[in-house]
Amino acid sequence: MELGPLIKDARNALGWSQAELARRIGVSQVAIKKIEDGQTRRSKHLTSVLAAVGLKHLILDGALMAADDEPEPNAAIAGQPELLKPLGGARDLPVMGTAVGGSEEDGDFRLNGDVLERTTRPPALAGRKRAFAVNLITNSMYPLYRAGKKIYADEDGRRPEIGDEVLLELYSEEDGEPGPVYVKTLVSRGAKTIVVSQYNPPKELRFDAMRVKQMLRIIPYDELLGV
Repeated sequence: MELGPLIKDARNALGWSQAELARRIGVSQVAIKKIEDGQTRRSKHLTSVLAAVGLKHLILDGALMAADDEPEPNAAIAGQPELLKPLGGARDLPVMGTAVGGSEEDGDFRLNGDVLERTTRPPALAGRKRAFAVNLITNSMYPLYRAGKKIYADEDGRRPEIGDEVLLELYSEEDGEPGPVYVKTLVSRGAKTIVVSQYNPPKELRFDAMRVKQMLRIIPYDELLGV
């Protein structure tokens, strides 16, 4: 996987220059340029760059492994996290089934109530009986989360705060059918209205608070790993 173009796209989506990204993580602009141009594939700054532009999921995906490397199974790159090792616990965390629904631009979908599969339980979810994962099927939160990647939530987790990414489920308007689900950033929460935002395309959505069935905090990848 070529990380340079992904990093550049994510940086541009945030409205940052190479110099601004460099300033935020304390490196030179030249270092950022080399990473984006593919001149260095094992920069010691790579994980910091990915985190800064919202591409932490690539650390978990093992995408830091150079495309032309042929490592031993579960091998790690020197100086980088052990990316390909299992995240922690037993393979018992339910992955809930989803179905496409609603507006493609708003990125909503449905939780159909079925357990699609079981996946490895990250360290932070050890012993959490009501934790689960969802395979995201929209790109409305790219570059933070992209379609095809898992997000994690816990029904017994802490209450979402302003600025948290959330999984927001509405009551259905049709009897017996699941309501729409949105993965967004929580902007504000009042007695009457809940406001969330997304990256792709950038916009805010407003919901009547009485329509909200549940709103769960999406657990960040670094927290899942216990770092």
